[in-house]
Amino acid sequence: MRFVFIGAGSLAIATIRLLIERNQEVVLVERDKVRIDALVDDLDCGFIHGDGSHPALLREAMPKQTDALFCLSGRDQDNIIASLVGRSLGFRKVITRIEDEELEHITLALRLPPQRVPVARQRIATAGGRRGGPAYSYPPPGVLARAVDTARRTGGLRQFEKSVCRIYTSRGQL
Repeated sequence: MRFVFIGAGSLAIATIRLLIERNQEVVLVERDKVRIDALVDDLDCGFIHGDGSHPALLREAMPKQTDALFCLSGRDQDNIIASLVGRSLGFRKVITRIEDEELEHITLALRLPPQRVPVARQRIATAGGRRGGPAYSYPPPGVLARAVDTARRTGGLRQFEKSVCRIYTSRGQL
């Protein structure tokens, strides 16, 4: 199977590592060249430097030969745009990470239905730098990789039972 990731955050990197261990083909799209340089010796995957929300750049990732596009950058707006571009280019499955609850209605209007993924809860600082702000949910490292591994074994992506994490996909269930 072949997977493309937009964004080199901790969730993406943890998932990429597990997919590589399972001999899956992975391409990472990242706009920060310094981040790519730091990862190139550590990850046995393809790298594309640039903005993953640009159609010309995503075409380089070969959408027709890719099983899933994971939009996991640190910005919800970038993830939404990249998801729409990816869907328009023909990626079979588009999975979008959304953290801001206020954007949930937009993702539904754009037909990026919510996916349910088990998560670990974390507290993060508010904009003012104080601890104890709103609780945001993140899938623990490996959850997405396990979902992909399950898909490989069963022949289809399926929905997990528990969730409070907002991860959206353009087609079907994760």
